Amino acid sequence: MYKYLWIFCFICIVDIIYAQGNLQFNQIIVIECSAGIPTTFTVTQGKVWKIENANSSSNGAMYLYNGTNQNVMYMNQCFPFWLPTNYSGSFYTGSSKGFVSIIEFNIVQ
Repeated sequence: MYKYLWIFCFICIVDIIYAQGNLQFNQIIVIECSAGIPTTFTVTQGKVWKIENANSSSNGAMYLYNGTNQNVMYMNQCFPFWLPTNYSGSFYTGSSKGFVSIIEFNIVQ
């Protein structure tokens, strides 16, 4: 009986020590992109972004590039996805004006 109690206490302590924190809603962000011009961004320290949607006005492709301008993702397919704190990159649409819809969360310890 005591063995199981100690195991339970150990699991609870480890869970508290290694918890990543909670997310708290901060704001909605809409980033507009012009055709052929990368829109750069950096996720602020202590925040994470949840990308909800990305689209261009003529149903053209939207791309996410990392800091070295390598294509990371063709964004017209898998939503939602997350960007971690301090992530730098750019959104790009080649054909027309586009937008990216983002929910920003604070990381609460």
